Amino acid sequence: MSPVRKPQNHSGSFTGKYPSFKMNRMIHFESGLERDFIYLLDYDKRITHFEEQPIRIDYKINGKSYSYTPDFHAVVNGENWLYECKPKRFINSSKNRIKFEVAERWCKDGEWGFQVITDELIRAGCRLKNIKFLTGFSRFEIQPELVAAIYSYLQDNPNARLAEIENHLTSYERNRIYPAIFHLTYHHRLSMPIESGLISPNTTIQLEYKVEENA
Repeated sequence: MSPVRKPQNHSGSFTGKYPSFKMNRMIHFESGLERDFIYLLDYDKRITHFEEQPIRIDYKINGKSYSYTPDFHAVVNGENWLYECKPKRFINSSKNRIKFEVAERWCKDGEWGFQVITDELIRAGCRLKNIKFLTGFSRFEIQPELVAAIYSYLQDNPNARLAEIENHLTSYERNRIYPAIFHLTYHHRLSMPIESGLISPNTTIQLEYKVEENA
């Protein structure tokens, strides 16, 4: 589905396109905050689909017609949600409060969810930084033999540190081991605690699910 309106360049912000791995197309954004939220949408395994500028909600105030286009629509665990990305300092303006109330009523009628996502939520802690880092490896080509070796080691050594895995896999090129782990983590085949600290050689890795012996 195409955006219902063209991206606009607002004062103090910028527009651009993000190459979504999940959606297999370029996603438009109208600010750095929207771009950062797209990183989260693209990575979140609960989200199966998302799109920018998804719908236009028409409403009237004192007989005058207006319209509001939320920033994103996403399907989260099978449920439809609309999201608005907004710096926290702007969310309580009278203009924005009206828009949000209109969106909430529209979503309630359609049994959708609506949430305003602020810069404080999107950029809290180190999660976004780690996801941006992992995104750089989302398209990295990995050797099946190396993947099997990583899985085998982690089956025997749960919560192994990155450095420990690298030191064990001596028969593989060292400059391919970390990228393979980061690629597998981005695609949720491995997991690491991305919210508790920046990724480093001491970061622990786990299998996301049990690997079948004949897989």
